[in-house]
Amino acid sequence: MDCLNEKIALLYTKKYCAGYEESVQEEYSQKIIFSIVAILSQTEKLLLVMIPFCMIGRFVEYLVLLLTLFLSRVYMGGVHKNSFLACLIHTQIIFFLAFFGGSYISTNIVNVILIFIIEIMIILMWAPIPSKVKPFYSKKRKKHIKKRGIYATIVLGVSSFFLWRYISYICSMLICVQVDAFCAVIRRRKNYYENEGKVK
Repeated sequence: MDCLNEKIALLYTKKYCAGYEESVQEEYSQKIIFSIVAILSQTEKLLLVMIPFCMIGRFVEYLVLLLTLFLSRVYMGGVHKNSFLACLIHTQIIFFLAFFGGSYISTNIVNVILIFIIEIMIILMWAPIPSKVKPFYSKKRKKHIKKRGIYATIVLGVSSFFLWRYISYICSMLICVQVDAFCAVIRRRKNYYENEGKVK
């Protein structure tokens, strides 16, 4: 799937960059290819994740989980996999854990507020979590992403009052995203210490 997406991206990039100077093509082609591949891969994954929810008549719950994921993980970051299949399985696990976990979460107002406070605290401490794709962020960029992440969390919190019927799914997905972020931080620190050991 990754190879097919890369071919589509390369074909589009050649048409888009045609007519520009060679130096300009080299500068922007890789960025365009990366963006197109990322968009195509994410769209394909989300469509594949959606199918089981449609089959069991839970499309609305899927949309709520997707909205929550979009307004949290995009700014926070999390575990990244090296292949399309591994990433798809990882995404499927997150969605189904959030879906089934929604049946067991107590949705009293205190728990809901606590989950959102933890979300904001994690954003302030860790966001954005670096990955192999984006290993470094400038201080200015980090600050900007943190602000947007907090704004997104506030928007999600306000939206939750209008989606209170599905608040258990929103909270469950937030918990899954938070655990995923924690795992990503632990993995990154482990890799850092392993690399430090090799250098020594």
